[in-house]
Amino acid sequence: MSNKIKQELNKIMIPKELSERSALGINQVKAKTLYIIFFIILFIVSLYLFKYMYKFVINYIITWRDYSIDILMILFYLIVFIPLTAFFAEKLASLAARKGLGKDKNFKIFIVSVIIIPILLFSFYNYNDYREKSLNEVIRINTNKVDYIIINDKLMSDNKEYVEELNEFLSQYRVEKMKDHEWNSDVSKERGFKLTIYSNDKPFMANIYENRLNYLNSGEYYKVLNGPIDMEWVEEMYEKLEKIERPDRPK
Repeated sequence: MSNKIKQELNKIMIPKELSERSALGINQVKAKTLYIIFFIILFIVSLYLFKYMYKFVINYIITWRDYSIDILMILFYLIVFIPLTAFFAEKLASLAARKGLGKDKNFKIFIVSVIIIPILLFSFYNYNDYREKSLNEVIRINTNKVDYIIINDKLMSDNKEYVEELNEFLSQYRVEKMKDHEWNSDVSKERGFKLTIYSNDKPFMANIYENRLNYLNSGEYYKVLNGPIDMEWVEEMYEKLEKIERPDRPK
């Protein structure tokens, strides 16, 4: 009798709706948990990949920008990235189960690691994001790779000597990232200037004021810890550059 039962059981096919993980004989709660964890991890990775792909398309492939491009990119993400994320999550969950991750001890270690590692990574990212930095580090002045600078959208110069001088000047100021709600958009009573640095044909832009700045590339705000920034020095350098770049200008 028992042999007949075994024969009948062997004839039973696993339904298509059951994944590879079901055929491995592991606990289905653990199997689903593995799948969900891998899906979340890959989903986060896919978001970062999509973010950089989106920037590349906007900056180097498409010369115009409107809402239709954004809609198409979002649809592309939903149609391509999400199904691929689900597919690879399933494959990773099955591979993990085959390697013994479904066993109680290994499963518990994996769950604890999945909880602790993101917390540590987030803490490090948050610390690095809000740590004290030099002003030139924020706007990424690499004097060896600067093509030219533009001040106030008017004066352009590729004079290496003045670029290095500006870099040294800005490096003496220490800044710290601000929360968005801490930024007061009214800058009408503040002295400041707009600086654009072209490096490898890519612009890095910032509105710099005496006690704060807005890094336009990322939209981040920073407060100057050892300000105010000497705007008179900036004005003097601007006048020097004007004489070099525009020698025939009216005095």
